[in-house]
Amino acid sequence: MAFWFVSVLLIVGFLSKSELVEAQLSDEAAVLAIHRELGVPGWSSNGTDYCNWVRLKCGANNSFVEMLDLSGLQLKVEFGKLRGLRSLNVSNNLLVGEIPDELMVLERLEEFQVSGNGLNGSIPHWVGNLSNLRVFTAYENEFLFNF
Repeated sequence: MAFWFVSVLLIVGFLSKSELVEAQLSDEAAVLAIHRELGVPGWSSNGTDYCNWVRLKCGANNSFVEMLDLSGLQLKVEFGKLRGLRSLNVSNNLLVGEIPDELMVLERLEEFQVSGNGLNGSIPHWVGNLSNLRVFTAYENEFLFNF
């Protein structure tokens, strides 16, 4: 099953006001799409501020979604694009395949948790190049290790 994770543009400090508004609208659309696909408990599609939903946190001034915790939801679906993500927890789902290379652009990512899935292949070398990454958990998968 092909799936893609969350990707990020890391030029927040360089965005014009109109680009910032466009990016925020992109986050809102992505979060609503995830909600339609998953029906995440505690999320609503009735126009409430998504930055106040459980399992999700936004940055200063509700600028971008920075933390998304979708652990334990038995995921089998694709994700939309979110900008400014710092924490992603998709542990204990039904994700399969390799960790996609699209994630190498997540330079702001500080926590990335993929444990308890059916991921395989090798852990990509670029994970070690994510300079802000402090927590990476990937146990209980089917990764190959070459020593």
